[in-house]
Amino acid sequence: MNHARLDRDRPCVGIIGLGVIGGSLAMALKRKVPAAKVLGVDEKDIAAHAKALGAVDVALGKEEVDECVASVDVAVLATPIAEIVRLLPRVAAAARPGTIVTDVGSSKRAIVQRAEEVFAADRYFVGGHPMAGSERQGLPAADPLLFENAVWVLTPARRTPAAVVRSLGGLLERVGAKVLIASPALHDRVAAAVSHLPQLLAVALVNMVARHQEDTPHVLKLAAGGFRDMTRIATSPANTMMIDNTAAKIGRSMKNRENMKSLLQPRVWPMGRVDGRPEGAGQSLLPFYRGAFLTGVTVASGRAR
Repeated sequence: MNHARLDRDRPCVGIIGLGVIGGSLAMALKRKVPAAKVLGVDEKDIAAHAKALGAVDVALGKEEVDECVASVDVAVLATPIAEIVRLLPRVAAAARPGTIVTDVGSSKRAIVQRAEEVFAADRYFVGGHPMAGSERQGLPAADPLLFENAVWVLTPARRTPAAVVRSLGGLLERVGAKVLIASPALHDRVAAAVSHLPQLLAVALVNMVARHQEDTPHVLKLAAGGFRDMTRIATSPANTMMIDNTAAKIGRSMKNRENMKSLLQPRVWPMGRVDGRPEGAGQSLLPFYRGAFLTGVTVASGRAR
């Protein structure tokens, strides 16, 4: 395959992991790129279900990862982060010259570093992170429109040619995504602020209120819309999966702890501005709230994209 000329109309794509993201990508490809050939790898019953839904053309079991990667133009690792890292050497060995390999992990630096260690010069790795998802999990939650107007960040390995990145980006744009190129380090700094930290704060808030509930049974009775909005991601049915992913995101394997710690420095938080000044608290916090309001308006209007 000529890597600079990936056929955007008739690509052969292998998706390893048919959960929300992998399943949604398979469905989106079949809807938006009808001539695409899509291979899906997962537990045999899940892969068979994906084929029955028309999301994949070929259903493969987990033991057939090598067969999948060896026969596609683009391989997508859509598994949990730890599994992506574990699979990279196997995928690098199975890929043909010219194959493009990408992933959907939400933390990039460790993944890209590992790929740079194991990929030969004529196999190409491009880290990826679609800024989209669902509170539900598994193939039943997959949605072919999940990536419509969603930012899909690409973090290429250093040896990956620009033509390869453009080819992959063009294919992702076909499923409705808006492609953004960034370094793995920049991605992780930003993701810590807009994705990982909000989830941890939501979990922390729920746990704090739960402790108060033990002493004051009426606490949760007073929790209304604001509390529900802020804690939704902490109390979703998928939270058991999120716990594993969050631990990976900020744990030693993903090297994102320093980004998280920098965001938690006292200068970021407003309460120090009102200490000892209760009578002026409202005025001292006005710039803090005004800045948040303007940022929220920008995001809601879509101008941030």
